[in-house]
Amino acid sequence: MASPRRPSAKKVRDVIEATKVAEQKSAYLTGLEDVDKLSKKDRQSVINRLEAEMKDAAKNLQFERAAELRDALMELKASL
Repeated sequence: MASPRRPSAKKVRDVIEATKVAEQKSAYLTGLEDVDKLSKKDRQSVINRLEAEMKDAAKNLQFERAAELRDALMELKASL
């Protein structure tokens, strides 16, 4: 008799990670709505911080997070 299939721990971790990424994306997009009110110097500071976070996410194999940060960076750089 075959035992019932259980989801692997890796799949569960993937779902948890995807949820975290979605929540973090929401938080970043909320913060980026006010970017038009920032000075050029402050925008550049935000860009530098997001670039560092993007590289850190990629280094930690959080590629979805890195892609979201990359997209946010492209929008910010276009506003300069």
